[in-house]
Amino acid sequence: SGLVVALRITPQSEVRNWINSSRFMFGNLLLISPSGNFRDGILATVSTRDAEILKKHQIIFVELCGASIGVDDFTALKSLTHNSDRMIMVECPTYSRAYHPVLRALQMKKPSELPFQEQLVRGQTPENVLPDYIDESELIRMEKSVVPTLDIYQERALKYAFRNEIACIQGPLGTRKTYIGIKIVQMLLKMQCKPSSPILVIELVADH
Repeated sequence: SGLVVALRITPQSEVRNWINSSRFMFGNLLLISPSGNFRDGILATVSTRDAEILKKHQIIFVELCGASIGVDDFTALKSLTHNSDRMIMVECPTYSRAYHPVLRALQMKKPSELPFQEQLVRGQTPENVLPDYIDESELIRMEKSVVPTLDIYQERALKYAFRNEIACIQGPLGTRKTYIGIKIVQMLLKMQCKPSSPILVIELVADH
């Protein structure tokens, strides 16, 4: 654990009810720029969030994460105290702790073993690359049996999913995205050269 410091903040916009506010949730990631221009930066997380203290004194307690970026706590604290009048702090807009398990798992992997490293690390998106377990002639044959049940946009989505290593199919309600997903899984299971590993299906339940 790092050094915990108290910071007096001036929110950019007024917060009327700190109890119900989603700002400064415990553990959320913060970036502090002592110079105020973000040419420098100190990472921290929300250590203690007391709604009453925030309301009366605008004080928040944060834990410095200097060690994670090669900066010792003393150097970080010195930078904070010497530039307190110009300091700017930004908070992660989404709850960063939800991503910690995934990020830790990625850190444990060697770069050469990282799945989809071309897309995730290098930002490259090679198109029309069939996965090793898909035979193109078999895929074309199976598509012919499915395509008649789809409209032109659904057909494009299905073909795109099989011809790219990463595919995102999106659309408004009622465009049969789930149906296309089911068809993709059914086609994968029917292929002679099936994937060697299980197919992971994650369902997101959203309140529309």
